[in-house]
Amino acid sequence: MTDENLNATGVSAEVAAPKKKGKWRGVKKGTEEYRALDAAEKKQTRAINKAQAELEAQGLHSEAELSRKEIKQILVEERKLRPQVAEQCVRLVQVAAREHKIPANQFLVRYGLKNTLSALQGASCELPISSEEIIDGEVLFQHELECLYDFSMFRQPEVSFAPFLEARFNCKNNAMYISKLFEKDFAECHRRWTEEFFPQIDSLGLRPDYTQQQARQWLASQTDHFKTFLLLASRNSFKSSWSKFFVLSLVAAFPDVRVLLVSETHELSTLFVGELRQYLEVREGEAPNKFLQLFPEAAVLAGEGSSMTYENPIRHLRLPAPTIRSTSVDASVTGGRYDLLVADDILSDQSCGNEKQIKGTVSRFESFWKLGRGRQRVNFCSWNTLVREPPGPL
Repeated sequence: MTDENLNATGVSAEVAAPKKKGKWRGVKKGTEEYRALDAAEKKQTRAINKAQAELEAQGLHSEAELSRKEIKQILVEERKLRPQVAEQCVRLVQVAAREHKIPANQFLVRYGLKNTLSALQGASCELPISSEEIIDGEVLFQHELECLYDFSMFRQPEVSFAPFLEARFNCKNNAMYISKLFEKDFAECHRRWTEEFFPQIDSLGLRPDYTQQQARQWLASQTDHFKTFLLLASRNSFKSSWSKFFVLSLVAAFPDVRVLLVSETHELSTLFVGELRQYLEVREGEAPNKFLQLFPEAAVLAGEGSSMTYENPIRHLRLPAPTIRSTSVDASVTGGRYDLLVADDILSDQSCGNEKQIKGTVSRFESFWKLGRGRQRVNFCSWNTLVREPPGPL
């Protein structure tokens, strides 16, 4: 439907008028035949009125606000988004409507934000195409990405769809790129950690609706030989901050990844996962950070779920462990399987002060280690186990 089919209110003018009620020639009022004809006419009138109301609700200038359920239904049934992606897009639609002071009506959901704003200026527009085209390196279909881009990037109108995809690709493949989105003051050593020491995530090859077997093969291909890394760095070298961005790059590339964060104490582990969750949280009434503007499908509401875990909203393999969880060496339970283990500052003079403490700490770490060595899992990367030294001094 283009604007040529719309009247001043954005509603199609091609609606048949109901027949006028009255007596039918040769049919006596009060008879069964008369009542049957009269009922049929009323039914037709109700159907026409309903169709008229539906068209008015679809109109550009309709003030009828849709509920979350109604928005999701249109996104799934008409725009062909997968349910978990549509669920993430619902909030984007509502926020975009609120920011532009327009109703979250059917026209906005069906045509998109850009088309709606253009139509309000008198331009013609067509319904977006909903074909399941694949973009290599993305786990979302192209039409899903276009919908997310349309409703999430209005705060950066200078960024078109192609640079949007390029920025997403860079985030997945380089933790330093993500750090710049948060204006972190990283140095040359961090670039070398990213590009010369730790694996650079290659998002190519992982496609929408990947199976668990395909995910395992993709994850195993991220390193040719080394799967365990030790980073020895001085205090205040931002190694913990850098590791969080490495985790974000993997989460962005592989929504079903399982990351286990381990610190020495419960307090440290709470702080570790808390800061990481903040990068993935949105608060009502506040603009999302630049990372979540690029990856709105990964956002969760602040305070939603456990503060010690994060679950990617678009993961689909239904694995029992959450996307990110945190524990500590002094915890009574080590947790479940993982794909990436990040052991950050798990040693101190309090845990390695004597032979007994050293044996206890080693035993505890080995229990974490074994969780990643299952037949169906890949121990992708961990800290504080010496296999390979990082390049160059700080």
